[in-house]
Amino acid sequence: FPYTTLFRSSLMSPTDLAMSALRLAAAEWKPKDKEQVADPVNPNKEQFHRLIKRDGFLDSLLPLLTEDQMKRWFDLILQCLEYRGAEDAGLPRHALPYLSRQLVQVLLRLAQAGYLEQNAMQQEEARRSDVLRLVLYWWVCVHDHNKASLVAYRVIVEHSVHENDTGLMIMQAIVHASAGHALHTPATLSQRSGLSETPATLRPQKATSWERFTPHENDDADRLLCEFWHRWNAPWTHQHPILLWLQRSYVAMMPGDPIAGRDEDTPYDYDHLLPSLHWGQWTGAKNDGTRFIDYCEQAGGIGHSIGNIRVWASSDNRSDGAAAPARKLRLVAEPNDESRPEPTHQLPTAAYLLDASAIDPQHKDLWVSCLPPTGEIDRFWTLGRAKAFEKAVEQRAFSLYKRFYEEPHFEDWPEVAKNADGK
Repeated sequence: FPYTTLFRSSLMSPTDLAMSALRLAAAEWKPKDKEQVADPVNPNKEQFHRLIKRDGFLDSLLPLLTEDQMKRWFDLILQCLEYRGAEDAGLPRHALPYLSRQLVQVLLRLAQAGYLEQNAMQQEEARRSDVLRLVLYWWVCVHDHNKASLVAYRVIVEHSVHENDTGLMIMQAIVHASAGHALHTPATLSQRSGLSETPATLRPQKATSWERFTPHENDDADRLLCEFWHRWNAPWTHQHPILLWLQRSYVAMMPGDPIAGRDEDTPYDYDHLLPSLHWGQWTGAKNDGTRFIDYCEQAGGIGHSIGNIRVWASSDNRSDGAAAPARKLRLVAEPNDESRPEPTHQLPTAAYLLDASAIDPQHKDLWVSCLPPTGEIDRFWTLGRAKAFEKAVEQRAFSLYKRFYEEPHFEDWPEVAKNADGK
């Protein structure tokens, strides 16, 4: 099979592909009985059979399943989304399997409606940027995928696809339908004390963790802002797929191809910059004020934040072991260890490691500050070290968000700032 056939099957199961074809057929079908067709975003068995039994519907559905039309639409989607190297805002192939079924169905509908067709170069690039912003917005902000997808299909029907801002219209409709968060500007986040950098006065004897997401009382706008920033940090898991895009130049060089139709091991890990072995709650340790949890009651709120995670090649991650970030990033010299074998190849520079890890070089001193005191083991913590770790994580989380906002040029969606800032 051509790679595009495998691309569509890797994004969706056979059942999802069939349901997507059903939905696309329903979007364009004109029933003879004039009875309105509900958008089958997530049909059950009864709804599926009721629809395919409608007079004339199979004439619209079967060509999508047996001919090359859907393959062509998947071709257009891949051509639109795929990373093109350098500073391009496209997605590396290892990121594509993380697109939700509902989002892929929206992209198929855009292709079906002609929005992804190649026309004039200027229009093609404007639409590609619009679609890429929609995909990235959806990835980070949408919390009700079915509702967002229903809203998107309505926008595509109602909004002229001859314009270049259909993605923007979909984003606005999703926010209006409360199916996704509004996208906030970095300026909005930085102006809200306690989010992008926690004041030392908030809890001077503790790292704050979850408390920086606590909204002002009886303030719905601030509650939504805190929920949004909590979602970006996502401390309930250490897996942050958006890093595959933020580190796309590095990820694109990884071996393997998730859309090539082969069962291969994932070539990357979600690596804690400061390993959980240093800060996690472990058994057998004395409660003597030397553990990270003595200075932070919800350690995972900081340790699992996107600010402490990078995507890293599995082989390199294994060779790093549980080294402190300043050592794995080569910001300080390795301690003398005569038992350590001499490297057989040239080691990467600190500048390369910082760039590949999506760490702002201006923040390197923050990660050096996360080292344990001289002569102490990695599990030895003081209040100063805990606060240094907290600051390094918060500053990187905010730096990553600035890149997420600026590199796809979300400012070209002016309504984003208008909606987020309330102006």
